[in-house]
Amino acid sequence: MRALGNLAAAEGFKLQKGRGCNKCSLTGYYGRKGIFEMFMVNDEIQRMIFEKVTASALRTRAGKWA
Repeated sequence: MRALGNLAAAEGFKLQKGRGCNKCSLTGYYGRKGIFEMFMVNDEIQRMIFEKVTASALRTRAGKWA
């Protein structure tokens, strides 16, 4: 969340957190929907991660399977 907060601040957005209610045990997430992305790690990607390649290189390689 910290990285998202920094990005939002740099772009001039303000993030807000819900107050919460009894339905969500005061977390503020009742009724919200999540958006998720899955990234399957195969042997090639694992090797790239161990070699500490850039996130850009991983994105490029992952995009070739999409």
